Amino acid sequence: MLCLIRRFVRQHWQGQIAPLPTVLITVLGLRMLVFSGGGLWLIPDIALLIWQLVGAIRSLRRHLDSGPQLVAFLAGLAVVGVCVVLTVLPHLDSLARRSAVAPPVWTPRVGDVTLTGTTLYLRGPVDFDMFETTRQMLAVHPGVTRLILNSDGGLIYAARAVALQVHHHRLETHVDGTCASACTLIFIAGVRRSLAPTGRLGFHAYKLDAPQQLLDPVAEQEKDHASFRDQGVDPAFVEQISDTPHDQIWFPDHDRLRTAGVTTAP
Repeated sequence: MLCLIRRFVRQHWQGQIAPLPTVLITVLGLRMLVFSGGGLWLIPDIALLIWQLVGAIRSLRRHLDSGPQLVAFLAGLAVVGVCVVLTVLPHLDSLARRSAVAPPVWTPRVGDVTLTGTTLYLRGPVDFDMFETTRQMLAVHPGVTRLILNSDGGLIYAARAVALQVHHHRLETHVDGTCASACTLIFIAGVRRSLAPTGRLGFHAYKLDAPQQLLDPVAEQEKDHASFRDQGVDPAFVEQISDTPHDQIWFPDHDRLRTAGVTTAP
């Protein structure tokens, strides 16, 4: 049996087998058998493919030399070419996957967002890390009902994103320290808003720190102030926020916050 196999391997390599069985059985049939078995490792598969190709081309050329059989020769080459493509592409895909750089794993900053019972605590600068942590926390813990804030502000767009989460989950908001600048967007999104006796809310007008003003800070500010009014905040209070210079912070007293509708619960 071993001698027959060796003889077959040698005869195919030398192109001594007829083109039809060579192309349909040795090339196409054997290649389909390899596919159905889940494929081979790269080096053995390439070695097998080279043996198949050399033998098939030699057989086809020998057949062409024996008479005017150009159509059959070209058909055989086409089948061989298809087998080459179907063999090489999976290996190229596998190599590309192995060499591809994995995307960085996102990890939140420790302490920015913490959960105690049904209360979520947000501390530190408002940025998209804070938003992503908040979003994931609320997705995993749908029973959260309250958000406690302590932040001097941060990115307006990140604050808007967190505020949308607060609005969507109908969370109460509370401040026991300081919530200033962009943080107030999150606070006012709360369905009920409260302030500890020592808590402070700080407001000021917008400024975009960029070499080219691609956005109008007044228009961006109006978007958020419109949401303030929708949440029941007194328009006169909102107007005073606009009048506060961006490099200053206005900390209204608790009575003013309550009468203006900024806080809605003790």
